[in-house]
Amino acid sequence: MGRSLPGDVLSTVMAGLKPSTSYNIKLYASAGGQNTQPLFAVATTEDVPQLGPIAASSVSPHNLSLSWSTVSGHFDGFYIRVSDSEQQSDTLEFTLPGDIRNITVSNLMDATGYDIELYGISHGHHTSSVFTHTVTGTTYFTHILKHTWFPLTTASDESVYIKD
Repeated sequence: MGRSLPGDVLSTVMAGLKPSTSYNIKLYASAGGQNTQPLFAVATTEDVPQLGPIAASSVSPHNLSLSWSTVSGHFDGFYIRVSDSEQQSDTLEFTLPGDIRNITVSNLMDATGYDIELYGISHGHHTSSVFTHTVTGTTYFTHILKHTWFPLTTASDESVYIKD
């Protein structure tokens, strides 16, 4: 792949290169129809940034913790959107630095389903989003368990005992 540039151009972008690939570069200058001796360089393209899954944990009536991983690539930051499934409250949005892989989200409504979206930002571009869904609170789960066929002897907001 070759490219000719006007003499006043000091940089260019080469599009369509493969990720994680080394390229040998030769740079020639042309003066009076003659090429100079080439300058040589090796450049390696970066991995395509890719997110791993996002997971909700430590879910309580008003808080939850989110954590995620990255599969490949460099991340300048992350964007998280947390919205309740019934759209009863404002969507929460967080922008985080690229070295962070978890966050605690507070001030949520008890017994409420939340849809969570995460995408990465790398060199000014957004990655594909990953999603998860969770329900806050133990009140919700206690209610569900009390109305199932499990032979419960005790169910509270903190624990459930299932009889064998």
